[in-house]
Amino acid sequence: MRVSSFMIPAVKVVWVTPNDTIQKAVDLMVQHQIGAVAVLPETLANEHVDTLSLSPRLPMPIGIITKSDILKACHSKIGMEELCQFIMVKELQTCNPNVDRDKAARILEQNHSHHILVVDKGPLDENAHFVGLISSWDLSAECARDDRAWPWIRSEDGRFHKPFAPPSKAKAFSSLKHDPTSNCHCNHEKYTMYIDELDVLHFQ
Repeated sequence: MRVSSFMIPAVKVVWVTPNDTIQKAVDLMVQHQIGAVAVLPETLANEHVDTLSLSPRLPMPIGIITKSDILKACHSKIGMEELCQFIMVKELQTCNPNVDRDKAARILEQNHSHHILVVDKGPLDENAHFVGLISSWDLSAECARDDRAWPWIRSEDGRFHKPFAPPSKAKAFSSLKHDPTSNCHCNHEKYTMYIDELDVLHFQ
């Protein structure tokens, strides 16, 4: 499953600017029941919200503020009236929309983070655009959907599809029935075939 199939589109990501207060970031997190807000360039503050919603791509965020950053600010006695630019994280984790779910999970694991920005080009490319956001919650929810779908297969559009096995393989697999009168030696070949079929049908 590719990241693009379950990410939060950029136009739906809640954001603040560097000169907004920390209190505003907190209020937005509580209001939308989310764990982070993106920090977009100040130049967007004067743009109308409807204008931003017309494009699926936004300028690259310059930071992100998570619940952990708010907690650290409180611990450091930083007032809620201070600006977001003082607590936002500037070293952003990014990935491409075509990255698969497992690779995105490894990025989170390696960087001990909970959010990844999805960009259409490399993060250092000046023409890169912000297209979405994924969190560790999104990844775990996607894994749970796959688990509920078993033994059916989920395609990238989230639909369920019946597992398919070549007729010859399926026939060989179904013919392996337990025979209490047989001994282990004469069943060894069928047992090996059975294990091979498990591999073919992806039941490892």
